[in-house]
Amino acid sequence: MLVAGERMSKSLSNNYKIYDLEKQTLPAGRQGLDPLALRYLYLQTHYRQEMNFTFQALEAAQQALTHLRNEIIELSKSSQLDAGCAEFETQFLEAINDDLNTPQALAVVWEMLKSDYPNYAKLTSLLKFDSVLGLDLANAGSTTNEVLLDAVPAHVRQMIEEREVFRKNKHFGQADHMRNRIKKEGFEVIDGKKGLQIKKVVS
Repeated sequence: MLVAGERMSKSLSNNYKIYDLEKQTLPAGRQGLDPLALRYLYLQTHYRQEMNFTFQALEAAQQALTHLRNEIIELSKSSQLDAGCAEFETQFLEAINDDLNTPQALAVVWEMLKSDYPNYAKLTSLLKFDSVLGLDLANAGSTTNEVLLDAVPAHVRQMIEEREVFRKNKHFGQADHMRNRIKKEGFEVIDGKKGLQIKKVVS
């Protein structure tokens, strides 16, 4: 494994441990990460290939994992179960049996999510896939309802940006008023140790 293009070594102080990464400020300004984001990052590279670790790649993996969890939350709203998406289950199994080709397996996951299969069929297959991937997707709905800024409607994003301007200018009353408006639109803004987080309001 390379770290930002260099060999990992103690002399370069780039042999990070999980607890180091949990406290790390990521490129988008968010502090810390879900350790499962690191697992997702590893899954993107075949185990026989050299991997170049960067914090930009880790942030992208964190966002992809959050996106995947959001998909699980939406799919979980289905009221019935199904045998799954047989076509994609076959492709996923072929990828895993092809010398544990996890990058291809992840590609199958996202292709399935974009397919026309019913939500309840996608959910069934996705949970089967996760028995191999180990991303704890079955608990996504109970652990997080965080959404990416890109997944928020444009008019709500504008309100979030306006609120940030109020906060930076220390107009806290106006910022709180904007927070309440955003909540009425179905989203909650949280200012915490991990930076700005946006969550869907679960009724």
